[in-house]
Amino acid sequence: MSVPEKIILTAMKKKSLNYLLRLFLGIFLFVEFGCSTQTADDLKFEKALWCHKTTFVIDGNYRADSVLNQYKNLGISTLFYGVGFLPYSDWNFLDSLIVDCHRYNIELHPYIIVGYKNDPNSDVVKNHPEWMVVRMDGEKTTNLNLANAEVRDFVVRLSAPFLDHDIDGLHLDYIRFDLHQNFSYDSLTCEIFKNEYGTSPLDLDKDTGDPLWCEWLDWNAGKVTQLVRDLREMIKRSGRDIPLSAAVFPDARAAKYEIGQEWELWVKEGLLDIVCPMIYVKNTPVFTKYVVQAMEISQGKAKVIVGIWLGNRYHRNVDPETMAEHMLITKKEGAGGTSFWSARSFTEEYQQKFKTLNLE
Repeated sequence: MSVPEKIILTAMKKKSLNYLLRLFLGIFLFVEFGCSTQTADDLKFEKALWCHKTTFVIDGNYRADSVLNQYKNLGISTLFYGVGFLPYSDWNFLDSLIVDCHRYNIELHPYIIVGYKNDPNSDVVKNHPEWMVVRMDGEKTTNLNLANAEVRDFVVRLSAPFLDHDIDGLHLDYIRFDLHQNFSYDSLTCEIFKNEYGTSPLDLDKDTGDPLWCEWLDWNAGKVTQLVRDLREMIKRSGRDIPLSAAVFPDARAAKYEIGQEWELWVKEGLLDIVCPMIYVKNTPVFTKYVVQAMEISQGKAKVIVGIWLGNRYHRNVDPETMAEHMLITKKEGAGGTSFWSARSFTEEYQQKFKTLNLE
């Protein structure tokens, strides 16, 4: 007989209602609070920035010390550092920046750009034109086709070396296809889909009234998800206990069918430790809606760090007052923090407003 069974049996023999009530209250409190795996870091409200090498190289000189000291004084705790396209080669700079960040107790998460257009003169485009997305009209692009198994293997292999450095996490940017369902219609991709479904995507009705078109959308999203799974497995195999995160479109349902980014599934499967919905909008009710949606999706399975736009571009006129309002909403709704796009836009006027906020 187990220990809990013995305790309950003893209580029943005593026929003590009060004893039983106290017992079950104790069990409830233990399950609710005693088994919690949350740490102080999990509960901390992160203040993050997306940044680049130019953030730390000013007038041709390495100025990380002064920049990081400023960030530390502001309470910035995490930097998503853009390392650009794969393959990456500036390892000495990365190592120096990691050391300097850690001196200021700031985490550094390199972010790789996955599905965005490459430089036409890059080696990967020149050596592997078959890896690039071909649009429906036959136009060749320089975007990596994430539905191609060789491309996914390439991304994983060239991401692995980051784990040999003292990084605090790995962040994925543009982990998707291009806008407006711009999947690849190259001959190999079409042939693979046709072998599975009996019809080439080129021969389908290009709307969701065609069930096979819906399968095509799901199929491409599934390939991106497989890449995220492979990256997760890469980290696991390395033995490194670091988070995997991704910047994602705010509307999870639209993201799946528009760009093949089914990040809701990534969270549910535990593939991401941190999800960063880029809620780049001035409209406060809309901003709030997508913060709430992200929290409902995460359900504690992934930390939500909400992306906030800074500056005036298109309809995104996010001034310091709006920034402050959105940060407070993010905190109120229980998110794990905010990240600003970008360090370049995090100017003095935003910093001064930022200092006035109490988000602890």
